[in-house]
Amino acid sequence: MLQQRHLFLACAALAAALAFGSGCGEDDGGSTAAPPTSGTVVVTPGPTTLDISWTLRGPGGFDESGSGARTFASQSLGNYTLTWAPVAGWVRPSPSTVTQKLEAGGRVEFTGQYRENLPSTIVIDVEPDDAGTTWVLNGPDGYRHPGSGDQTLEGLDSGVYTLTWGERGGYWLPVANPQTSEVFGGSATFTGAYRQDLPAPAGFRFVPDGVFTMGSPEDEWGRLTDETEHQVLLTGGIFVARSEVTRSAYVTQLNWAYRQGHCGIEVVVDDDVVVYHVRDNLDGSSTELLTLSATSLIFVADADSFQLPPGDVANYPIGGVNWYGAAAYCDWRNLREGSRAPTTTPPGRSPPAAISPPRATACPPRPSGSTCAARAPPRPSPTGRC
Repeated sequence: MLQQRHLFLACAALAAALAFGSGCGEDDGGSTAAPPTSGTVVVTPGPTTLDISWTLRGPGGFDESGSGARTFASQSLGNYTLTWAPVAGWVRPSPSTVTQKLEAGGRVEFTGQYRENLPSTIVIDVEPDDAGTTWVLNGPDGYRHPGSGDQTLEGLDSGVYTLTWGERGGYWLPVANPQTSEVFGGSATFTGAYRQDLPAPAGFRFVPDGVFTMGSPEDEWGRLTDETEHQVLLTGGIFVARSEVTRSAYVTQLNWAYRQGHCGIEVVVDDDVVVYHVRDNLDGSSTELLTLSATSLIFVADADSFQLPPGDVANYPIGGVNWYGAAAYCDWRNLREGSRAPTTTPPGRSPPAAISPPRATACPPRPSGSTCAARAPPRPSPTGRC
């Protein structure tokens, strides 16, 4: 009996020691709970009055077909794809197949709302309205209808429709392409206007009217702080030079404008330093266009003309021209070549909110103002700011 008592006490002491040791281990930063290795997937269709079927597929060959609302707990991590089944007289959620990724300890929900299928109408309104203007209309459950010109399509299923304009020789595509619209029992209109691609003078590129983005991405190399991306409305098509305006090109137009009286020169002497200012003389404006000391140009009084300094590189970009000097250069070219002018609203040449320049416009590099080019690739603009 005594031996049994001693054995019981020894076992109790050993259990206490183990418990104490385990507690110390936790205090010293011992083992913690293992991270979760599963998650929850929830399927919620609507309205609940419908018998809505679906198929759910996931990692490890998981494949479940069901209907109504379901919750799947302790699911393996990874991508899950749910497809909503068609229901007669109703329009499936768009898109009808959705994929979501289940993270550790997380929860993904597939929610789909079916809508009653009401007869709907799609209107296509395009210019030019002829067989050369083609398009393709895609809609619910694989609907596809190619066509051309203006059309009205009636009795269509409700849902989301996407119209894509086709290429047309000698024209620019409509600004919004493709276009997407949702219609349920009413009508939706797709409107497009093709812009004629005019032949450009040598060294120029035609840019049609429309909305485009000025500026540079924040992560672009060489980006300046004032190059914030923003939308700009171009109300008329223009020709834009493919490269910077050179010193030689600028001085040529400047001398022509000077002889025509479209600009004048103001001489200021300060502490025996002669400074030449070129001022506007179009439409009652006297705005300063440039200060010669800020550019690579000089004024030769004996020849009564602007020139490049000896040894200067004529095909280098012109510098030191402000926004007004850039706009004036465009006006001079337009006037000289018989294009529409002026570029800006006189007097004073205030930079317009919506750019509405003439048909022949070039852009000197880096005068003050906002970013010039309608940038497509994420790289520094070759034309600088204008």
